[in-house]
Amino acid sequence: MSSPINIRDVAERAGVAVSTVSMALRNHPRISAKTRERVQQVARELGYRPNPLIAALMSNLRPSRPENTSPVIAILHAHPKPAERRRSPYYREIVQGASDQAEKLGYRIEEFWADSEDMTDARISDILRARGITGALIAPSHRTDRRWQLDWQHLSAATIGYTMESPQLHRACSHHFQGMCELFDRSLAQGYRKLGLVINREMDRRTHRQFRAAFLLEQENLLKKNRIPVLLQDKPGAYSFRRWMKRHRPDIVFGGGIEVLTWMKENDQPAPGDCGFALLDWNQNYETCTGINQQMRQISAAAIDMIIEMLQRNERGIPAQPRTLMIESRWNAGFTTRKIQIAPQ
Repeated sequence: MSSPINIRDVAERAGVAVSTVSMALRNHPRISAKTRERVQQVARELGYRPNPLIAALMSNLRPSRPENTSPVIAILHAHPKPAERRRSPYYREIVQGASDQAEKLGYRIEEFWADSEDMTDARISDILRARGITGALIAPSHRTDRRWQLDWQHLSAATIGYTMESPQLHRACSHHFQGMCELFDRSLAQGYRKLGLVINREMDRRTHRQFRAAFLLEQENLLKKNRIPVLLQDKPGAYSFRRWMKRHRPDIVFGGGIEVLTWMKENDQPAPGDCGFALLDWNQNYETCTGINQQMRQISAAAIDMIIEMLQRNERGIPAQPRTLMIESRWNAGFTTRKIQIAPQ
């Protein structure tokens, strides 16, 4: 059996040094585009394949450095009020997950606030370039119409969720479709039969309409008399909710926000009582609620993995074929649902 093709074989055929081949295969900017393409073509012709075990070993041989000299991955926030944003459990989960994963892999994170006073996308690009920061995680924005104007050609960047519509980057996000299916299955197992969904248009856009799509699909398996139209609100509001509840009388409500639970109490229908409640975006602030945990720590860690992989391959700019990685949600059994007697169908 012939020996596998190695990097020296590629170097000999291409007429370059082994170090040149190593850098060319990693798209290192020190090697000209013409040489990179020629070396990579030779590697393909010879059938060269890098050994993933050796690559992993070499990455672990990076000399340990004090924390303040570790390479930096920037987290870019589009929010005008950093102090307000930092109070959000959603924010804390994202930053903690990213920080833990970056540290585990020899990096550290720094945060930048693009929409704060005297800050612009152009200035952020200048700061990142001046400091040699080439990895960037674009955090979810509070609005879906935010357009980032960064110097992408110098960045290995990924984002979280669907709020960043342009340009299209690699992204890590919640598997919203799976999460809704999980809610359906758990609710039916508890005996609920008339399942209702309350969601506002902003959340509908932020989740790429996947919650609503999964709900409507799962609803087809219910008896027609138990199918309730989705309450899709332009803005969260109690008035339309009360009318919807009175007309359709669900026995459990899936709410996009915790305000839905408040409306139920104000309507003299506190959960679990005659109507249960499940939160679509559960976090530890609402630990007594039933709902699904979208696992933001795991999502941000996955985004950091994407960025580091791009950094190691020297991939910069807007990807020709963006990838989406979905993390499945987890069910949290709280006190806003209960096992109910299943009525005859």
